[in-house]
Amino acid sequence: MGKRERRTFTDEFKQEAVRLTESSRPTLREVTDDLRADYPV
Repeated sequence: MGKRERRTFTDEFKQEAVRLTESSRPTLREVTDDLRADYPV
């Protein structure tokens, strides 16, 4: 198996993720769906 490349996210993406989690207490799944990010759950 090869080593998996680490993903990078923009500062804007990170700020939006924080804003979404602080604003309404969504689940991690809901945040990743909103940001269209893949997160293995």
